[in-house]
Order: sequence, then C-alpha cells, then structure tokens
Amino acid sequence: MKIASIVLIALGALLSVQGVLFKIQHWPDLFQSIISGPLMFASGFILLIVSVVRKRKAAD
Repeated sequence: MKIASIVLIALGALLSVQGVLFKIQHWPDLFQSIISGPLMFASGFILLIVSVVRKRKAAD
C-alpha cells in the first residue's frame, strides 16, 4: 500500500505540472489534469498516512 501511495503522489505531481504548463502555453487540451493531478496527489498522501499509522499501531 505504501508503494501505491507513492506512485499516486508522483503521478499527481506530474499531472499537476503538466496541466499548469499546458495552461501557461494556452494549449486547449489537458485541462482535466489541473483538477485530477491534485486529487491524485491528495489521495496518495492520505493512503500514505493511513499506511504509516497502521504500521505504527501494529508495532505497538
């Protein structure tokens, strides 16, 4: 689960950067990446927090 969350964080960051670059250059497509990028980043970050909390509870 930790690897999946890191992959989601990386893909979300890449989509966000790509969407912003497309917006700066006034290209018509990929407006969805401006929205979906941060959502993927946030969901990956939440999964990472959940996996760390579960691991700490299992260690106790």
